[in-house]
Amino acid sequence: MVLPPSPLQDRTVPVKRITATAETQEAVCGVIVADYLDDFSEIYATTIAITEIHPEQANNQIRNALTHLARALTSQDATAIRDNLEKAGSHIERGKRDCIKTAIALLKDRISSTLYRIEHEHGLIPRSIKDRLRIIEAKRKSAYKNEAKGDISVSGEMEDILADLLELEESLFETFHIPGKVIFFLKRWLLITLKNIRITFYAVSVGCLSSYLVLVNFENSTEAKTFAIKIWSSTLVFIKSLF
Repeated sequence: MVLPPSPLQDRTVPVKRITATAETQEAVCGVIVADYLDDFSEIYATTIAITEIHPEQANNQIRNALTHLARALTSQDATAIRDNLEKAGSHIERGKRDCIKTAIALLKDRISSTLYRIEHEHGLIPRSIKDRLRIIEAKRKSAYKNEAKGDISVSGEMEDILADLLELEESLFETFHIPGKVIFFLKRWLLITLKNIRITFYAVSVGCLSSYLVLVNFENSTEAKTFAIKIWSSTLVFIKSLF
């Protein structure tokens, strides 16, 4: 299959040239270096390390930012250049917040799961940890409310919340022996199975005793035999529902 020539190869296709002044080009480079490379990329890498995924919403914001930077480079209007530079920076900032919120959401779930496993292994969670988690949650809700109101300066607060959650998770692993997921769930399955075995034994005992008492007291009654069979059937249905 022959691919069509690219615009750079086919000179008959008009190519939009960069006509920006040196000042505009410097401003665009400033957004790329300061907002994207120095600020966004670090948070983006941290989010990938925590979540093991590429945040799609953040990627969309970066594509939008790139569009505005391209418009700034190909525009001759000073107002349009300024507006596109501001919009590009705004998209990068929103992408950064999207990354932080994605990482915070996963960390919250991971810490909740860890606390659940700690509680089953060691008993009650210390109040100091619960208080610490409550403070972090209050800060998170406050930051998200401020963002919803249009406050674009909450990125710093969100970064602090993310750092607090990472520190809390690390301290949990340092303080407690946390069982692995496989061992934890095997142990949980064993406890549930043993509990169901005890319930099954109790159900069988009750079923046998009830049937025996019915047959002894109504030895020659067809209705009694039918009732005893119903008791056994109900017992078997109950046992089956446990497994």
